[in-house]
Formats: sequence, C-alpha cells, structure tokens
Amino acid sequence: MKIIAINFLYYPITGGGAEITMKNLYEGLKQKGHDVYVLTFSDDANYSEIVNGVNVIRRKIPNLYLPLPQGKRKNFLLRSIWHLLNIYNFSSGRIVYDVVKELKPDIVVFHNTFGWTPSAWDAVKNFNIPIVQVLHDLHFVCPTSMFDEHKVCYKVCLKCKLMKLPYKIKSSKIDAVVGVSKFVLDKMIHYGFFKNAKVKTVIYNSRNFSFQNVKPKELSDTVTFGFIGTIAHNKGIENLLRAFCELNLDNFLLNVAGKGNDDYENYLRSKYKHKNIYWLGYMNIEKFFPSIDFLVVPSIWYENFPGVVYESHFFGVPVIGSNIGGIPELIIEGLNGMLFDPYNIEDLKNKLIQAYNNLTFFKKRFEEIRKSSERFFDYEKWIDNWERLLKHVCSN
Repeated sequence: MKIIAINFLYYPITGGGAEITMKNLYEGLKQKGHDVYVLTFSDDANYSEIVNGVNVIRRKIPNLYLPLPQGKRKNFLLRSIWHLLNIYNFSSGRIVYDVVKELKPDIVVFHNTFGWTPSAWDAVKNFNIPIVQVLHDLHFVCPTSMFDEHKVCYKVCLKCKLMKLPYKIKSSKIDAVVGVSKFVLDKMIHYGFFKNAKVKTVIYNSRNFSFQNVKPKELSDTVTFGFIGTIAHNKGIENLLRAFCELNLDNFLLNVAGKGNDDYENYLRSKYKHKNIYWLGYMNIEKFFPSIDFLVVPSIWYENFPGVVYESHFFGVPVIGSNIGGIPELIIEGLNGMLFDPYNIEDLKNKLIQAYNNLTFFKKRFEEIRKSSERFFDYEKWIDNWERLLKHVCSN
C-alpha cells in the first residue's frame, strides 16, 4: 500500500505529541513493507529527505511564516493575516495536488491540517483517493483549540464558527476519521464535522520503548510531586506552583522538568520561590519518573491524549490530573491516580494532601498501576490496528 501522510511538521522538526505519534506510526508501517511518504512544511525551501527510512517531502509553507512552537510570537497584524490565509489556502491545495498526482497513492492520511487548510482535502478528492483524518486537537473548531488564555471555551464563538466554516463543510468529503481520544472525536461529531465519514473510531496512541528494572521510588516521610512537559500557561503549571507554595509543607517536594518561553519561566521562578521546588530543565523520563511519587498534570486547556500520563503509569507512578479533555480516559481513580478541577486551587491542594495521606496505598499498587498502561505500549498491536483500518478504508 502506498501512503501519503500530511501534517504541519514532521520529525526532527516537532511541535508536540502529534509528531511523536506520526514518527512511531509511519516508521512502523514502513517496517511492515508499506511505501510511506510524509508531506510537511519547511520554513524557507523545498526539499526531500529520508528520515529513518521514511520519505519526507518538505515544501515551503505558502503563508507569511512557519509558526514553530519555539519561535518568537509574531505581532497581532501578522498573526491575523496568517489566520485569514489559513481559512482556505489555494496554494496549499496546489502543493498537495502536485504531490498526489506524481506519487499516485492508495490512501492519504491527514494529521494536523494547520497551514494546509481544506483546499488540501479538495486536492486529494480530485483523484478520487480515500482520505483518513486523524484528530490530535480541536483546531477544526477553533484556532486556539477552544482555549481563551484563561480557561477552556465551553462553546464555539461566532468568530470561530465563521473562520472554520470551510473546514466543517469540506469535512463531509472525508472517508474516515480517527480520534486519538474519545473526547476529541466526540467533540468533532458534536459540532457537526465529518457527517459522511463511513468510519468514525478511536485509536489510542502508543509508545515504542521499554526500560529495564523499573522500580518504585522508596517510601519515605516526604512526598515528591512532579511536573514534566512544556513550561507554558495552558499547562496549568502556575496553578500547581501556587497550590504548592500556599500549602508550604516541609515534607512536600516538587520537581519541575521541562523548558518553555524564557520570560514566562523566569516570571514563575521569581514569583513562586520555595526551598522545596527544584527546577530541573530538560530531563529524560527514565530519570525523572523514578524520582517522584506522584505526577501532576494540571492542564487548564483540553489535553486530548497526553502521553505523559500513561508514561507515568508505565513507571508505576500515579497521576493527579485535570478532569477535562482526554485526561479522564487515562486515570482510574483509586487505582492509578485521581482527578481534580483545574480551576479550583483548593481542590488541587486537597488532592496533594490526599495523595500524601494515601502514599502507602499507591506504593502497594505499583504493579497494578504499571499494568494499567500496558495497552498503550503494545506497539505491534497498534501498528496492526492502523494497518487494518487503512486497508479497510481502501477497500470500501
């Protein structure tokens, strides 16, 4: 089977979990004998390369700039023009048309359409080739994935409805839609997208790694909480720091791993000073998780399927997570963690205290917690599920 996968970015240029998932998926399908191509954007040139056996075609983005996650935020005018061009970009469609015409794939799989716009769907349908759309986020209904910088949006505003109307209309051409969580799939269906898709399903992401001698952190009189990921406002890190500092308990420790915008990180470090907060910078997960008793995922926006949760469970570490988005699909309260209201600091503080009071309880369930993550690390089965789905879509 010849497959073209289309995404905003591709490894080693990454913006988040979507690129990690794609790398795992298409390298796995390539190993199974499929002819795999990835079409993605570059900042300033057209070129092709082979990345771990996968053919990667990079085309200069036909917009004002390539909005890389680590790049400097552009001014309001440039961002506004960028989003206007992102409503329906004919040039993006032309890029897809030319690549599909040359390669003649059996199927095209779209991931994040950021920058591609619905014109890319139209381009593929000119050749009557089946399309699978993978949902990693909520960009189809809102440019900011239903987040207004302070909290999640509980309904879609008029501006977003108008901006995303071409996406909604054109989504009727999609043959199959796959959510990386039930939450994100249900949201899209609820808002009227992908009405004609014959396949609407969830395939949870998988990781392809294993570590030997995974052991729990030893029980002690102190409890170590951990945060790992991008240091950003929408990740809820400030709420965690505030809750931790307000509790101000000598036997509570907090390890913060990850990097983000320097200005924001410096602001957090200066405002939330505490002798028991340790800023670790970038840290490998195999070193981070054995150093903590509980992971905290305090996101204040919709995390659709955060891999950090099941990675934590893989190391036997329970998770205290926000009760919004796809996080509740990963946490079984009383077994591998607990949930809290991310907009209620008192609830978070209570959960931190509750975690400490139940530290022995969770330590005794180390193997059960690890077992709860097994389905997300069955890489071969995950590849088989995707292969089966792609073949099914091609044959119908």
